[in-house]
Amino acid sequence: MVIDLNHIININCLLLISFSHPYEYELDMFNPPEHQLTKVEPKLPRTEHIPLKFVDSLEDLNSMVKQLKNVTELAVDLEVSVPMNNSVVLINFCLF
Repeated sequence: MVIDLNHIININCLLLISFSHPYEYELDMFNPPEHQLTKVEPKLPRTEHIPLKFVDSLEDLNSMVKQLKNVTELAVDLEVSVPMNNSVVLINFCLF
């Protein structure tokens, strides 16, 4: 992959370096699949209880990976703990 440095660093006439938006390159290169650009009717949230699963074993992890391979969209939420050296302490997945 070739990265155009003009997307990363802007140099003005005083030779002061200022950084562009941290995701400018990624946003410029973003090319979503066609199905994400198709207008769809919003779905009402499901009202039944959605079971939660705490993944704490290799078997559970493999089962989760198997399920993730069959979805077209998913949401990910990472919880980070500053007192724990910015370690990821929780990852939430929501499958669609």
